[in-house]
Amino acid sequence: MSVFSSGLQISGIDDFMGPSQECIKPVQVPKTPASVSGGIMRIEVDDGGHYFELGADGSKAALEPTKITLSDCLACSGCVTTAESVLIEAQGVTEFFRHVNDEEALVVTISPQSLASLAAHYSLSLADTLGKLATFFQSLPTATTPLILDAAFSRELSLLESAREFVEWRLASSSPTGPLLTSACPGWVCYAEKTHGEAVLPFMSTTKSPQQIMGALLRRYCKPDASKPIYHVAIMPCYDKKLEASREDFYDDLLKTRDVDCVLATSELQQMLVDRKVDFASLPLSPLPASPLLGDGPLMPHPGGTSGGYLEYVFRYAAQELYGVQVQEIEYHQVRNSDFQEIVLKVDGKVVLKFARANGFRNIQNIMRAIKRKRKNYYDYIEVMACPGGCTNGGGQIKPEALSDPKQLLARVNAAYDTLNPPTSGVSPSDSSTPSSLPASSPSAPLTLYHQLFKGSKEKDEARHRDLHTSFHAVPKLELKEPRSILW
Repeated sequence: MSVFSSGLQISGIDDFMGPSQECIKPVQVPKTPASVSGGIMRIEVDDGGHYFELGADGSKAALEPTKITLSDCLACSGCVTTAESVLIEAQGVTEFFRHVNDEEALVVTISPQSLASLAAHYSLSLADTLGKLATFFQSLPTATTPLILDAAFSRELSLLESAREFVEWRLASSSPTGPLLTSACPGWVCYAEKTHGEAVLPFMSTTKSPQQIMGALLRRYCKPDASKPIYHVAIMPCYDKKLEASREDFYDDLLKTRDVDCVLATSELQQMLVDRKVDFASLPLSPLPASPLLGDGPLMPHPGGTSGGYLEYVFRYAAQELYGVQVQEIEYHQVRNSDFQEIVLKVDGKVVLKFARANGFRNIQNIMRAIKRKRKNYYDYIEVMACPGGCTNGGGQIKPEALSDPKQLLARVNAAYDTLNPPTSGVSPSDSSTPSSLPASSPSAPLTLYHQLFKGSKEKDEARHRDLHTSFHAVPKLELKEPRSILW
């Protein structure tokens, strides 16, 4: 029986970017005395594709297939997809239920995009969907009452730090000539590391995604129960987030744990409800347990587009900080297609800021060509997402039913998501460091926590870089790293 969850098995992710090659770890070869001492080892492959080690005395020993981890996957450039779902074993429903017990404290972070997909599927409001999810998770046999968190809280911290990073980037003479590229989309990050490497990585924003910021805050500052180990699950709109959670960069050597233990796609959660015969629409509503990571209410506003609002947030902040302009209305201009749009800021008739939003690999590839050619007067900042249509259209979202129109479903998901988007014009910043599009009330809970934890001293600045930033690594081409893997 397959160890993968049904949602993962039936995922139809089709953004394949390059030809895959045979895995360089087909079998596990044990370290025998002969192999350790430099003796010759012979391996035979039978007609069925099974591997056998041949002993000096003519004996044959079967070799077990090795298990490929997500870390192996991320360190190999043999195949480039944004999901690589066949390797995701430790990030599924089976593993999730293995940790639902009376020894671990369950914490669930839910993205607004996933919430919108569930709300559209069940024809509910976002608030009711969240309340019913709280009821479901609280019905599980866990050590403590599960803590349900809104990823919009950590998303705002990510926006604050992204805006600050861009201004520092723009003012620093050492910054490379070219746009600062967002890095909240792990599919795009994986593609950049494996395909373009050092030609592109210097342009990547090092600010962590909301998923990983929430994990860092939870582990270091806001433990719900100090006597119980935390099992942190994130509900996200795409499978790529599983790859992100599995990066070695997000493993804490001191705490001996990952910031996020498990990521479930929206469709996996919905399939979980079906498999357990949960009548989700009839579930009662439960309040969320209090937490300093919840803000002032169960759902925070989420303006600025379907992928987190990086473009608008950073644009407004930069306009205020660099040019003293408080942007009231933002006018988008379509460039090549509906998934490639730009906005500009003019001062005295001159363009001083030029930002863009690019969704989908077709647009990403055009950006890569422009950066490599060092195109002049290119963009200053680009919000990059792998999925056409942004995160509400992620590969892990609930799929349309048979014979139904995918575009109509996406429209309903976007409509649900847009209920979180208040008008932003005319909102005044609470202080000189706050963008005028700050979505929460002034001062917001995330902003208060940001100042409390990351501003005011050298130690807090070091904590800011540790908890809010990451790094990226070029992955050597497979033919250079493992020449023997090339198929002739």
